Amino acid sequence: MNGASAPRVGEWTSGVAELGGAEIPLSGKVIRVIDIAGKRRVTVELDLLIDDYVAVLEGYLTRVQLLDILV
Repeated sequence: MNGASAPRVGEWTSGVAELGGAEIPLSGKVIRVIDIAGKRRVTVELDLLIDDYVAVLEGYLTRVQLLDILV
């Protein structure tokens, strides 16, 4: 968010997720905002993604899960 205020619960928000070299646009409804030790955590219920972006996200999640197992 780089200094911007956190979105409020119930608001619609959008942004770009950088997933290890690939970028995909995301949007959705904010369902929770938590401030833990000065860091904001925002939970977003995502809108549907275009199939091409779903494949990128699934590939990224698979790689992250494999790294978790190997470490």
